[in-house]
Amino acid sequence: MAVPFAAAALVLASAVVVPRVTASGAEPSCSVAYTVTNEWGGGFQGSVTLINNASALAGWSLGFAFTGNQKVTQGWNAKWSQSAGTVTAANESWNGSLAHGASVTLGFLASLTGANTPPRAFTLNGEPCATTGGGDPTPTPTPTAEALAGAYGGPAPVVTGEYRLGDVRHITADSARLREQLGWRPVVGFAEGMAEFARAELRPAVG
Repeated sequence: MAVPFAAAALVLASAVVVPRVTASGAEPSCSVAYTVTNEWGGGFQGSVTLINNASALAGWSLGFAFTGNQKVTQGWNAKWSQSAGTVTAANESWNGSLAHGASVTLGFLASLTGANTPPRAFTLNGEPCATTGGGDPTPTPTPTAEALAGAYGGPAPVVTGEYRLGDVRHITADSARLREQLGWRPVVGFAEGMAEFARAELRPAVG
């Protein structure tokens, strides 16, 4: 049986890659990089960098759609609006001019329940955009039992891994080895024994 005995806050940040969209070999009129810069229970912060690959623009409107139930609540560097899952970010009065090769970075906050599925396509003034990168985001590696043991002061044979509930990370332990190696009998409220656990010495099992 695995027993949770410690927790630590975890801040997540992840870059999301959107599939490339092109038309018959023609250079796309724009490039977009969409990034989730922060995420928490019930919401997240996003960033969109837009590059104009076409002729200079006197005004622009970026469009994309969420497939989940994300809802933009506020944003900056653009006038943000949303109808159902469709989001529009139009230029402000001071940043409407976008020369060829120029870029603008927009940001927003959004509410969320369920999975934070990224938008799969973007448009600039109705024309499809491509992305500046490719491939899938690199996943955050899960620490090994030995690394967790070193970080939290427990012996690797006792510390077995971790799991997450929301944005809280819990360390797990092998209850049989806790009893064999530390002489502990796991009970509810086990976190109260953290100080003793950190100071404990491994001893051969007796009896």
